[in-house]
Amino acid sequence: MKIDSSNILNYLIFLAGWYVFLLLYMTWKRAYSYQLHENEIVFKTPTKTFKVNVREIRDVFVSQGLIARKFKCGSVYVVLNGDVKRLWDINFPEDVAERIRKLT
Repeated sequence: MKIDSSNILNYLIFLAGWYVFLLLYMTWKRAYSYQLHENEIVFKTPTKTFKVNVREIRDVFVSQGLIARKFKCGSVYVVLNGDVKRLWDINFPEDVAERIRKLT
């Protein structure tokens, strides 16, 4: 491959685009938050905030892949009456699921 100024410029444009995409993705992921209270779970997303009463919860379970298990993170699924809510990328998801179970 011959390296000249047009190749380097294209590479730098690609690299800048990749970093912008990565920054947007990280910002989007951090925009999700969850709060556990005694009688409700508050879900905050980039577009809305909603609450789930603990009396509506029918089941709670954890999903982890191999890499997520290695880093002690995963998703917690909260099964409601006819709906499922997901807590994404939670540290120590088994502990969080157990806390939710104790609330119900």
